[in-house]
Amino acid sequence: MILLYVYCLVRTAWLCDDAYITFRTIENFLAGYGLRWNIDERVQAFTHPLWMFLLSGLRACSGEIYYTAIFTSMALSLAAVCILAFGIARSAGQALLAVAICTFSKAFVDFSTSGLENPLSYLLLAGFLWLYLKDQPLAPRRLLYLSLLAGLLVLNRMDLLLLVAPALAHAFWQHRSRQALGRVLLGFVPFLAWEIFSIIYYGFPFPNPAYAKLGTGIPIAELARHGMDYLLDSLQADPLTLLTLAAALLAVLFWRDRRHALCVAGIALYMLYVVRIGGDFMSGRFLAGPLLAAIAVLATVPSGLSYARWLSGALLVACAGLAAPHPPLLTGRLYGLAWSFRPDLAPIMDERAYYYPGTGLLQDRLGMPSPVQRFVDVTHQLRERDIRVAGFATIGMFGYYAGPEVHVIDYCALADPLLARLPMKSNPNWRIGHFTRHVPDGYLEKLQFPANRFSDPNLETFYEKIRLIVSGPLFTAQRWRAILDMNLGRCDYLVDREFYRHPPERVWLAQVSGGPKPRNISQELPRHPDGVFVLPPAGFIVILGSTSHAAHLEAGLDPGQAYEIHYPQPGRLPVRQQILALASESGQVLQRIDVPPEVVAQGYNRFRIVPAGMGRHGLGFVRPIEDRAR
Repeated sequence: MILLYVYCLVRTAWLCDDAYITFRTIENFLAGYGLRWNIDERVQAFTHPLWMFLLSGLRACSGEIYYTAIFTSMALSLAAVCILAFGIARSAGQALLAVAICTFSKAFVDFSTSGLENPLSYLLLAGFLWLYLKDQPLAPRRLLYLSLLAGLLVLNRMDLLLLVAPALAHAFWQHRSRQALGRVLLGFVPFLAWEIFSIIYYGFPFPNPAYAKLGTGIPIAELARHGMDYLLDSLQADPLTLLTLAAALLAVLFWRDRRHALCVAGIALYMLYVVRIGGDFMSGRFLAGPLLAAIAVLATVPSGLSYARWLSGALLVACAGLAAPHPPLLTGRLYGLAWSFRPDLAPIMDERAYYYPGTGLLQDRLGMPSPVQRFVDVTHQLRERDIRVAGFATIGMFGYYAGPEVHVIDYCALADPLLARLPMKSNPNWRIGHFTRHVPDGYLEKLQFPANRFSDPNLETFYEKIRLIVSGPLFTAQRWRAILDMNLGRCDYLVDREFYRHPPERVWLAQVSGGPKPRNISQELPRHPDGVFVLPPAGFIVILGSTSHAAHLEAGLDPGQAYEIHYPQPGRLPVRQQILALASESGQVLQRIDVPPEVVAQGYNRFRIVPAGMGRHGLGFVRPIEDRAR
C-alpha cells in the first residue's frame, strides 16, 4: 500500500502558483537582498517560515527550486505516512487502513506536493501524535519533545496550533508545575525567536497574508457561509476525507479514550476555524492536516478487530476514494488539460487540475520545468518595455519570473503592506482568498517617484508610517514608535474604510466622452434610463491615456448640483476645484470648466469627478477641449 501511495505521488506531483510567492522570497534571500518579496520592502509574503528556511537551504545546495521543492515534498510526505504505518498504528490492519486513506484521499495526495508547507506539517504532526498517543506514561522529557514538535508545527504554519493545543494542554496538565511550564516554553523557543525576529525585521508579528485575509471587512456570517460551502465542495470532490473525519468522531464516542477525545477536539477547533475564515479557494487544502489527525485516531483505537476486518475497511476506503470524480490513483499526464475553469462560477477550484498541465512532474519532458506560459510571456514584456513597477492579481509565478528588479504590487494584498491594511473592495461576487483592493490614487506613481503625493492625504500619512517600518533603518526611535502605533491600531483612524470599500470607479475617457467607443474597450458603464451616468458617492476617476494640457473641460451635468474635480499632481497634493452646475428646467446643462492654470502647465493624465451634495449627480459626458482662442 505504501508503494501504491508512492505511485500516486509520482503521478500527481505538481507546484501551485502560491508556492512561487515563497520561491521569489527564497531567490531574493539567497541573492543577498534579505527575506523580502520586493527588494525595497521588508514584507513577509510567506506564511511558513520553517518551510521557507528548509527550502532555502536545499535550494542553495541544489541550485534550482522546481525539483528541490517537488522531491523534498515527496520525501516528507512519505516519511509522515511511514510514521503513521510503523509508529502510530497499533496493528498491521490499522496500518493498512491508515495508508489506504492517505493513498485514496484527494486532499492528502494533492497537497503531498504542491510546493506549499503541507508535507512538512504532515511530518511534524505525525511525530507529535506518535509521541502523544503512546501507551507509556508521559515522562517530563516527552513533554519537552511534544512542545518542540508543536512549536515547530506552529513555526511552519501558525493556525495549526489549534490542532494540537488540546493535546498539548493535557500533556502539560499531567505535570502542571513550573518545570513543566519551562519545558513547554523551551519547546516553543524556535517559534518565539522567529516572532522576535519578525517584529524587529518586518515590524509585525504576523505574516502579511494574515492581515490581507483577516482584515477584509466581510461579515463573519458571510465568511461562515463560504466556509460551509468549502466543506460541501470537499464532500462532492473528495468524500473520503470528510467521511474519515466523521469516523474519528464516532470512534471517540464509541471507545471514549481521553487522548483520542482531545485529538478530535483539536480537529473540531481547527474545522471551526476553517469555517470561520471562509475556507479556501484550493479544494481540500485546509482539510489535509485534520485528516492526518483523524487517521492517527483510527489507527490507535483499541478495537480488538481482526486483520480481516481492517482489510475490509481498507477495501471500503478504496471504493470511497475511487468513487470521487477525480481520484488521484486514476489521474495522469492529461489531468486538467482540457478543463474549463470559471472562478466566478466555482470560487473553490481543483488547483492541481489548473496548474498541473504547466507544473506537473510528468509534464516535464525536456528536463526543465514548464510553468504556465502566460506568466512568463507577461514578464518578458515587462523586461522589453523596462517597466519597474507592475501590478498583478496572481502574483506567484508572475513575481518569480519578473525578477527582483520589478516591484510587484499584489492587488489581493498578500505581499503589499499598504493594501493589506485596506478593506476589500466591495464586490458581490468576491472569491475566497482573492480579496482585491482598490489601489489608492497616486500609489503607483509614488513607488516610482517617491516625491509624488497621494490624492488622500490621510492615507499618505498612514503609508509613510508603513514605509518607515518596512524600508527605514531597523533601529531608530522613530521606526519603533511607528511599529508600536501601527500594531496597537493607533493609526487606523487615518484609513477611510468606507471609501476604500466602495472606491471611485476608474473609467477610460472614451467611455464617458460621448464619442464612439474604441474596439479595445468592451466594458459598458451602467446608465440611467435617461442616458446619463449616475455618479457613485466616490465618483469616477477618468483616465485620459496620455498627458493633456487642455485648458478646459466640457461636461454634461445635472442642473443646480455641486461637483468637485480633483487633478492629481506629481510631488504635490491634488488640486481640487469646485463646480456648481447652472440651473435649468430642461434636463442636463452643458458646462464649460476652466482647468486651473497650474494643472494646465503641469499637464494631467487623469482627473476625478465627485458629487458634492445630496441627491442625484448625473454625468452625461466629460471631455477635455483645447482653448479655442488659441
